Amino acid sequence: MKEEEKKSIQEILGSLSRDQLRFVAEYPNHPSKKSCAEYLRIHVKTVYNWGDVIDDAIEAIERDATESALIIRKNSLVRAMQIKVAGLDVKDAAQRQKVATEIIEWEIGKAQQKIDHTSKGERITADKETINESISALAEALGNIMKDE
Repeated sequence: MKEEEKKSIQEILGSLSRDQLRFVAEYPNHPSKKSCAEYLRIHVKTVYNWGDVIDDAIEAIERDATESALIIRKNSLVRAMQIKVAGLDVKDAAQRQKVATEIIEWEIGKAQQKIDHTSKGERITADKETINESISALAEALGNIMKDE
């Protein structure tokens, strides 16, 4: 195929079926199409009937494996989300809760969690004198910083 006739990697990979994607991803690990087909339990005749589309896809992946991987990932996103959302319908209530929480956190973030680093859960109170002492100590510390600069 001439350079100007080559389709984009997106066009080539976007046109493949799931089995064709499995095949072109696995193919570099095998010495032949027959070997790869047998490994994936796809009829060898089916692979050869796919024709040039498989050769074009293998060539596209060889040209740019990283871009190919990103395209395959992007094209799989909707399917992956369908699988995740299907988890809302499983019988196990704990699993449904887990999936629901995950989807909610993706969309609106985690619930705000109270973090107490100082009071061990007890209410912090201060009288006027303690507050004034704290403000004076802070003012003095800021004054020292200003002197050092």
